[in-house]
Amino acid sequence: MRRLIMIILVAWCQFGYASSQAHLFISFSMPQQLLEEAIHDAANHHVPVVLNGLYQDSMRETAIKLFELAKKIPNASIQIDPTAFERFKINQVPAWVVEGKRSFDVVFGNITYDHAQDEFSRHGDVVKEHS
Repeated sequence: MRRLIMIILVAWCQFGYASSQAHLFISFSMPQQLLEEAIHDAANHHVPVVLNGLYQDSMRETAIKLFELAKKIPNASIQIDPTAFERFKINQVPAWVVEGKRSFDVVFGNITYDHAQDEFSRHGDVVKEHS
């Protein structure tokens, strides 16, 4: 059963991740309303969401939590990837990341996707790669 849950989680969580340059980093430790609003905003912009680890260190509890979120936000793309947190130096959430070929930019805080994109376009290194 645990293996089946893991396969389902990986398949569901991986959907859409590789094709996007933007990512939203979150944690289950965030307040529920903020968590749902952030995921909804990311889903509306087809941005994958990245989690650092399991909810309550439990695969079962994580699966339950993800299925609850999937009911509320069916178009969300969520991945559990602690290595991405390390690669992008994410030490607080929520965090929006935009990744270029040679660099990446991070904006921390409870802001919308549109606000993050505005910050990236005004202050980011990734935009300079395409100039």
